[in-house]
Amino acid sequence: MSFKSKKIITELVAGLGMLAGYLIYSLSSSAPGVEDLKGWAILILIALGIGIGVCIVVEIAFHVVVHIRVNIRERGKDKKEIERIVKSEMSEDEMDKSIDNKSNRMGYGITGLGIIVALIVLACGVGPVIALHVILGACFLSAVCQGIFAVVCYEKGVGK
Repeated sequence: MSFKSKKIITELVAGLGMLAGYLIYSLSSSAPGVEDLKGWAILILIALGIGIGVCIVVEIAFHVVVHIRVNIRERGKDKKEIERIVKSEMSEDEMDKSIDNKSNRMGYGITGLGIIVALIVLACGVGPVIALHVILGACFLSAVCQGIFAVVCYEKGVGK
């Protein structure tokens, strides 16, 4: 499995952990009330901030792991050669750009569909908190689908 696939899978696992934490908290008795839109908005913003922090930590951890792995594998070589190898492993080529474009297009479609569903929920009079969670769920589903699609493309190849 390629380095980029492992990185995406780790990000997905971290995201699933974040979602599990959010669900556990939001279903607990200490969550905001059903009609407390401001409370839910603050909770979601806090969860998004924590999620961004987790993504940054995962990114840094993967850079450290790549450096350590290359240093162990290439023990006898000088620093310039090791840096060249690290840069080549982490560089982005045309295949990476193609995979990113295709997965982003799919993700935007899922997010857009989620927003439409949230508007339908609002039109049916269900409630703004449910619509907020539909949008949040669509964004999460979008990220998961993008990640899975990217891993499949890295492992099986990119078609036209």
